Amino acid sequence: MIPKPISLSQIKAIIELVQNQKHSSAHKLSQLKVETSDSFNLLVVDDNLINRKVICRQANQLGFETIQAENGQEAFDYLTRDYKFAAVLMDLQMPIVDGFEATKMIRLWEHTSGQPAIPIIAVTAHSGPETLSQCLEYGMQDMISKPFQAERLISALQSQNIPMPQIQSRSSK
Repeated sequence: MIPKPISLSQIKAIIELVQNQKHSSAHKLSQLKVETSDSFNLLVVDDNLINRKVICRQANQLGFETIQAENGQEAFDYLTRDYKFAAVLMDLQMPIVDGFEATKMIRLWEHTSGQPAIPIIAVTAHSGPETLSQCLEYGMQDMISKPFQAERLISALQSQNIPMPQIQSRSSK
């Protein structure tokens, strides 16, 4: 979903981004200036490419735009730039910076810079009350166990008052 009108330079930037997905997504996205509704952007953080693709596909089918990060450091880098997201879907176990540490870094940055807290939803294969408790302790708002159905993603997002693009567009027609 790209807002209209869109300039030729924006279209070229999007095509270049898609063609160069193997390069650092952070670098390419920093050059992309397409304005989208912040409330429909999700940051998907997982070190496993297949997991990211599955989560992004589900979010895209709901009408969300997604940006992918491979680890918590990349997620932190996106969030501390000018990127705006409705929520972060964060894996817990990743190399470089895991989901717990990334959440801690994000919460500290939000506090010191006066930014509002972004909803962070853990997406993990490790379900259970102990994991949920740890997620909440670190400042995450909810947890989804992998694999999950779209209904669970909808529920987690709606519990954080995040508008649903498809639901919103149906009611406005």
